[in-house]
Amino acid sequence: MKQGLNICPRLFLLGLIAALSACSSVKDLTNVDLTNMKIWPFGNSADAPRVYLPANSTPYMCEGNKKFFVRMLEKGASVWLILPEREVLLTQSGTSKVYTNGISKLDLSNSDVTLDVNETTNYVACKANGVAKVTKVEPVPVAEPVEVPTPVVKQEAQPVVALVPEPKVEEVAKPAEVPVVANESVKSEVVSVDEKANDQDAVTKAVYAWANAWRTKNSDVYLSAYSAKFKPEGMSQKAWIAQRKQRVGANPAEITLVLDKVNVVADAKKAEVTFIQHYTSGKFNDTVAKVLSFENENGHWFIIKETSQSKK
Repeated sequence: MKQGLNICPRLFLLGLIAALSACSSVKDLTNVDLTNMKIWPFGNSADAPRVYLPANSTPYMCEGNKKFFVRMLEKGASVWLILPEREVLLTQSGTSKVYTNGISKLDLSNSDVTLDVNETTNYVACKANGVAKVTKVEPVPVAEPVEVPTPVVKQEAQPVVALVPEPKVEEVAKPAEVPVVANESVKSEVVSVDEKANDQDAVTKAVYAWANAWRTKNSDVYLSAYSAKFKPEGMSQKAWIAQRKQRVGANPAEITLVLDKVNVVADAKKAEVTFIQHYTSGKFNDTVAKVLSFENENGHWFIIKETSQSKK
């Protein structure tokens, strides 16, 4: 009997060693995908992770895990900047590797690329096809709640009072309440009218910003009003950009531009603006009936087509 009791601890130790040996093999069956920070416990996945990459563009990873894409146009004469919330056309500044539209500025001249969208939004230490630098955030310790014992208050015995039944009061029937239901058709009509008005207002602002950039000879802002889909008539996009820089930005004479009888028709995706354009610069002047076709690209309106017909 005593010998049988000594065998039990030995069997327990052998079982414990076997369990630990089995646990050591678990990590050999687990593959950790550090790229996507996920654990796949069944070996390598046959399906590659899906990555968003706009066609013909280069991704740039920046400090703070920021990201944007750049698509080169016309052999480097301009670039299409693709941000998470919008897309912008930038033109080359001279022969340098700096691209701008007067508001945003992309500098590709150094290995650490920089992008200034505005005074408060900046991208620094950007690498093409690189890995972003993620800022480490230290966890803030949370103080554990301290339980405070509730003091026990000794209650004094209250005198027993005989309960007198309350007199019965007959309930008076209340008139039935009629629920008020909003007129859904009127509500939806108001929402659609508001959205349409917002679209027309946004397109109208885009038209006058385009005209003001032309009037003040700001060729970068003027060109940024056009979509990358814009196809000029009778010439390549590169030749058209060079022509507009010359006629808008390098024009030595004062430019007078007046838009008359402006009419905007817009929905959530497309818009068409018609107006009479009166243009004067130096000894040249003309009056044309112009049509600008706009398209909503990620919440921003860009010109995709421009046609004009002389009024003389």
